[in-house]
Amino acid sequence: VTATVDAIGETGVDRVVVSGGVSANVRLRERMAEIGDELGVTVVFPRFGLCTDNAAMIVRAGWSRLAAGADDGFALQATADLPFGAPWVG
Repeated sequence: VTATVDAIGETGVDRVVVSGGVSANVRLRERMAEIGDELGVTVVFPRFGLCTDNAAMIVRAGWSRLAAGADDGFALQATADLPFGAPWVG
């Protein structure tokens, strides 16, 4: 929630979509709705049946790359906690 509040402040958006598997989290929905009310931002959530985990998509994309012979090995430098607004250099 804090990262989303920071992003709203940086971008000035007036609508946020909470999606993916995490959007099934009831407490997250409550907090995001509260924050939306406080900041005057529309927060949109999918129906629970549509709150699928992105991992399936990542596996599918990775499987296609692996089948085509692509392999980044252990040299891939992913950054899961990259701060909002920081440039990503691949």
